[in-house]
Amino acid sequence: MTTEGFTRSGICFDDVAIDTIGHRLLVGGIERPLEPKAFAVLVLLASEPGRVFDRNEILDAVWGHSHVTPGVLNRIVALLRHALGESSHEGRYLHTVHGIGYRFDADVHFSGVPGGGAVASVPIDDGALASAADDALLPAPPLVAAAAGLVPVVEVRPRRAWQLAAMILSALLLVALAWIYYGRVHVPVPLPGVARSTPVATRSIIVLPLKVIGASAADAAFADGLGEDLITLLSRVDGVHVIARTSAALAQDSGENLPAIARRLHVGYAIEGSVQHEGDQLRASLRLVDIASAQTLWAAQYDRAATDVFALERDVATSVANVLALKLSARLQADLARSEDSGLYRRYLEARHQLHGDVPLGVGAPRMQAAFRQLVADAPGYARGHAGLALALNQMAFSDPADAASKHVEAVAEAKLALQMDPSLADAYTVLGDDACRRGDWEQGMKLLRRGLELAPADSILRMWYTRDLLTLGYLDQALDEIRIAYAADPLSARVNYQFARVLDTLGQHDEAQRHLDVSHVSHQAAFWFNAVWRGDLAHLQSFVPDDPRFADSYLAAGAALRDPAQWPKARRLIDASEKVAGSSPNWLRVLDPQADVAANIAMLETVWRSGYSGMDSMLWNPELADYRRDAAFQDYVRRSHMLDYWRAHGWPDRCRADGAGVVCS
Repeated sequence: MTTEGFTRSGICFDDVAIDTIGHRLLVGGIERPLEPKAFAVLVLLASEPGRVFDRNEILDAVWGHSHVTPGVLNRIVALLRHALGESSHEGRYLHTVHGIGYRFDADVHFSGVPGGGAVASVPIDDGALASAADDALLPAPPLVAAAAGLVPVVEVRPRRAWQLAAMILSALLLVALAWIYYGRVHVPVPLPGVARSTPVATRSIIVLPLKVIGASAADAAFADGLGEDLITLLSRVDGVHVIARTSAALAQDSGENLPAIARRLHVGYAIEGSVQHEGDQLRASLRLVDIASAQTLWAAQYDRAATDVFALERDVATSVANVLALKLSARLQADLARSEDSGLYRRYLEARHQLHGDVPLGVGAPRMQAAFRQLVADAPGYARGHAGLALALNQMAFSDPADAASKHVEAVAEAKLALQMDPSLADAYTVLGDDACRRGDWEQGMKLLRRGLELAPADSILRMWYTRDLLTLGYLDQALDEIRIAYAADPLSARVNYQFARVLDTLGQHDEAQRHLDVSHVSHQAAFWFNAVWRGDLAHLQSFVPDDPRFADSYLAAGAALRDPAQWPKARRLIDASEKVAGSSPNWLRVLDPQADVAANIAMLETVWRSGYSGMDSMLWNPELADYRRDAAFQDYVRRSHMLDYWRAHGWPDRCRADGAGVVCS
């Protein structure tokens, strides 16, 4: 409890300590850096455990609610959940109260300074603080001393106007002092779907594609892969946000200068340079630039044996972390100490290069598969080769339903083999996690997917797989959190925009979904057509008909039937015919039939989910299919898929609640 004359200086629960004076969050004795706004929100919620704060109340208290949209709060809550080691659908402390806001639950203890004097009798765990200091492998960032004491202190009493004003003033002063500390704050240009109306801390980095000295296509792929590896390593450094490779490449290709790219992608620093791989020699020149001042903060030239590529990556990551006063975790330090055959590693980078750059899956995945097959044939003991082949096969199964089952089986076998050789490969965890989810082993599957993301947090491809499985489970808000993270790191990626649109359509936000589809540059697929239906744009459905000739006639007929129900008999015949074509797959148009067989359609969408070749099964959670979720067949579906078991253990989806031994979904 808070009493008159008592100012809280610390909030403790379980192995977590919030030091409001030192402006630090420690989890298990390890400091977890947070943005000032995120820290202020955490203090606000944790100060009154059990109380529901509505969104506007939080925005008022921390931002003053001036020109701030709710999307800002979504991003902040996602950051807090990550820092506390929880996911949005397994919230131990932070809970979403749908339609209202957020609630913090924990058995908290407070320390404080009575009357401005000595610390109160409930101290923060000194052992945890000492452990955190011992674990510091690099100097911690200098704190803004004055700002550390300006985190809003929330009294456990009804708020008066003067108290709210004081909290807002504290938050504004905090931002001002942060401005002084960082020297500059970049004001971003808003991006569609991600609210960014507050200043962004400058510890955000873009690794620009490395210039290649030499004309070899293999050298270009190697340089691209080396840049991607640096992105992955830096994204695992606490306290830094790194732009994904695809958006970095597209931004550079736009011809914009570095300050324009910084404004577009909300970054403060850039790593740029050149690389040459000639025989057994590796030559590289790299530098870290403060974009606003154009000042070079660090530069290095390397002329080494090609076998030193990992030492180069370690030097760059360590140097950047030192310059920005960031900390490398013990796990990352261990990973940086690895060593392997540089020739095989170069081939790995060249093969995985096919997955990125928004190359269509039908083009990139087969090339990647062929390259990895050759790599594992030449070096059967090379773990990365097997992990890469597993991911390539999984991607091909997604793009080729005719041969999805056999590719999926082989992908799982390759992923298991890779992890037997090396348990630190993110691609392999993602393949096995997706497989476990398809089999209904959600507990194991979600753990494996999250492990993959821990190892490669900047890999938007892996995060999209995780997002797909969250959608299938019905965790829609959590899926939105994840795709926002992917979008923040990779806002120019066609695939990320396409997946963002799928999430928004599932949530019923069809107009916003259309905007992401329009910039996805993906060839016409069923998602475009269904989005037009859900938006009510029946007059222009013909322009959204999928390119696939097996289904085009059925989509044209279904569009006519939606405008004139008397046309449904013809549409049904064409839907049936489309599924009998060799190499075809279930036709999702059945869900729009006013005389639909709900049980059969749910079984059809379950088949789509279990085979893994499409994410359209998430239609079951669309607002437009609410009647499906109230059908007895839906109850059977969530039982046999073991979703019901997972919900009971980890929380109910946004649109469901417990009902005796079953569930009621709206």
